[in-house]
Amino acid sequence: MDKNDNQQQTGADNANATPKGEVNKGAVEELKKLSRLLEFKRRIFLKNLREKYVAYIPTAQFDHLMNIRRLLPCNLTTIMDFTGFSSAGASIFVSKLVKSGVLTRIEDRQDRRNVVIGVTPEGHRILTEIDDALSDYVTSFFLTKNAEELEAIQNGCRVMVEELRKSDLEQDYSETLDKIS
Repeated sequence: MDKNDNQQQTGADNANATPKGEVNKGAVEELKKLSRLLEFKRRIFLKNLREKYVAYIPTAQFDHLMNIRRLLPCNLTTIMDFTGFSSAGASIFVSKLVKSGVLTRIEDRQDRRNVVIGVTPEGHRILTEIDDALSDYVTSFFLTKNAEELEAIQNGCRVMVEELRKSDLEQDYSETLDKIS
């Protein structure tokens, strides 16, 4: 590429650039599409895994279990914060998963009000197998990409994670974010 071509390319890049402080609406729409598509694909994939590993756990409970798995062990308040459940709702959710043999409830001997929610060995085995299958599934999307494409994807993801972690909404949830990301 000669100097003239380079100047034309730079001019084209600048013409498509969004001024600092303004949002590129096309990029926002692509991100929204990506978020919806990732959530849809994740739900379908997890639905199939639920049927394979833990068909005895209702879908809604399984979905919440998959959302909180990285937080465990934790207390009921953490589950309430992360799921949006009321105190009673979180307690019922945990009770059902304790009865199904996936979670445990351990009372603190010093403070009986503090109950730690953990994973049983069987629950850990199941969640590990599901996480491994999910990792394999996500990896399959990248098998046809070359090194340059993989680097671009990784850089884009890193930027998005950094921006999401900076959000004002997460100030009270930094410990939770460390566990899930």
